[in-house]
Amino acid sequence: MRRWVVAVVGVASVVVIAGCSSAEPGQPAATASSGDPSPVLTTSRSASGGQAPPVQAALNDARLVGDPCSALTPGQLQGIGFTAAVKTHVEHLAVGNVCSWNDDTIGTVGASAGVVVQTTLVHGLNDIYAQRTQMAYFTPVTIEGYPAVLADLADQRNAGTCALNLGVSNTSVLVIDYEQQGLGPSACDTVQVLARAVVDTLRGT
Repeated sequence: MRRWVVAVVGVASVVVIAGCSSAEPGQPAATASSGDPSPVLTTSRSASGGQAPPVQAALNDARLVGDPCSALTPGQLQGIGFTAAVKTHVEHLAVGNVCSWNDDTIGTVGASAGVVVQTTLVHGLNDIYAQRTQMAYFTPVTIEGYPAVLADLADQRNAGTCALNLGVSNTSVLVIDYEQQGLGPSACDTVQVLARAVVDTLRGT
């Protein structure tokens, strides 16, 4: 079972994806789940002066807003080890719609992946960069030519959880995560594989 934490930090809203274990130091207090009132989300025009690399060839993620589960195909999920036992779940949050995939047959307690289409970060990845000092980790990467950053408010990489913020346009960010207890920091390698698959999906390849 997973829960989605909506953190309102500084000038923008950030989706942080956490497991069901007790909160670690630095875990955001504002939460939202189906049935719980969502916090007010804010952005700031000052974030437009952020330092995120620009997106050179924007991808159209409009269809993911209504159908986030179309971000990954069954074949792509199988590519990271998910089996026919995978379960798909959709949640509708204030920051956007969430799709999560869970497979209890992986490892000792299973694994999960998730994709969120952020609808509140009007300045795209710049809004994430504007909060970099508040992140427990912040590592810029490039996914198939698209700027991205591995970042989260709580560092759970040693526990096998890693989150990636992917800029698919200068006004749109996808949050992708992977969690597999016992995997350790290698979860960040897997989440980048997932991000490349999402880019391929949006490119229609």
